[in-house]
Amino acid sequence: MVKLKVIPGMILAKAPPWTRKRTLAGFIVKNGPPWLGRPEELSPAQLAVVVDFAEKAHRLYGTTGKMNYKGVDMPAIAVKLAGEMKKGVGAYGGVSPEDRRRERYTRTERVSLPHLRSLLEKKRAEITRAGMRLVTGE
Repeated sequence: MVKLKVIPGMILAKAPPWTRKRTLAGFIVKNGPPWLGRPEELSPAQLAVVVDFAEKAHRLYGTTGKMNYKGVDMPAIAVKLAGEMKKGVGAYGGVSPEDRRRERYTRTERVSLPHLRSLLEKKRAEITRAGMRLVTGE
């Protein structure tokens, strides 16, 4: 029997049968999401999904049996829950991928070559003032 220690920020997950990763009795250790254990770091849209999912799952608690979903027998509670959840981009108030891409593009500052040259000169002056030597590829 293997004794496992709890590693903060890590998840013990069942490995799929086709994995090439080293497994520990069929399990792999992987990094969790950045908000693991810190729900306050979720966005409002993510929190809305979590709350909605928890409420619907709580209401369906006790559902037993299997249902055929796309040719696969799945637990009935999973099929019913998937049918009740809202779907699509922005269903819970999130941002569409296009809007996210546009925001990322406009958020990045455009820098000109003269600005970069002046920044380099400032850095060289700071290093010279500090008495250190600047090594460049010139």
